[in-house]
Amino acid sequence: MVSLVKGLDPIVRDDTLMMVLGSFPSKESRRKGQYYANKENDFWKIWGRAIGEPLLDSGWESRKEIFLRHKIGLWDVFALAEQEGSSDAGLKNMVPNDLRAFLRRYPNVGFVMVAGDIAYEGFRGLNLDIPCYKIQSTSPSNRRWYTAEDKVNQIKGILRKINLCV
Repeated sequence: MVSLVKGLDPIVRDDTLMMVLGSFPSKESRRKGQYYANKENDFWKIWGRAIGEPLLDSGWESRKEIFLRHKIGLWDVFALAEQEGSSDAGLKNMVPNDLRAFLRRYPNVGFVMVAGDIAYEGFRGLNLDIPCYKIQSTSPSNRRWYTAEDKVNQIKGILRKINLCV
């Protein structure tokens, strides 16, 4: 029997303007206490290219600081879940984070990018009044449909649209 496990705390500060939300951290990410710690996930490669920073070659503390310097935060839609494997397909009985309270606590957050179908559907179900942009997942299973360049261009386009040109 699989039990509910807790996700990670948000990476955010008072001047954060946009959040990037995934679904739930992988086992590797939870073990290391780092978002997107699985080396197979292209998150840091894609976002590094999108914001023009060496995220792929940076350590965890540097990655956090770079994101925050660009006024971008990280978190997940779900706070708790049962998880078999590390993919979103293995998530069950998800419990959402209290994003409504989070957005009250961080009123400068004016936009959200949500990565992947499960995270996006979970976020939409919360009925929050904030502009939300669905972006493609950076997980390895998504490579067959979208190239890294497609994902970089999608993120850059949204950043330009919301005037968060980094």
